[in-house]
Amino acid sequence: MFTLWNLIEASLLCLNAVCILHEERFLAKIGWGANANVQGFGEPPTVKTQILNLIRSIRTVVNISHSLKVPYLHQIDEIDATISQIEIAAYKLDAYTQQLEAKFKSLTQKK
Repeated sequence: MFTLWNLIEASLLCLNAVCILHEERFLAKIGWGANANVQGFGEPPTVKTQILNLIRSIRTVVNISHSLKVPYLHQIDEIDATISQIEIAAYKLDAYTQQLEAKFKSLTQKK
């Protein structure tokens, strides 16, 4: 069954495929490298040129959006490390509390 989610997923997969195309390793081998879209002044762009420009534009937008997210990703990592330390401290405190409760119960039972 074809749903909106399938369309979004397919679009994301195609976008990812476009972003990872490397001009020197892949596109140049099939004649779509950086020098492939040389054209004269005033000539209408070919379909090949338009596709290459679209690929470069998508790659640029993705790189910019990723570089804007990097500081936030570092903050998330720092917060995660802090939370892990707090969880360890909470487990130690819980164990200590249980020891104190057991000691208190043993002292109150002796009386």
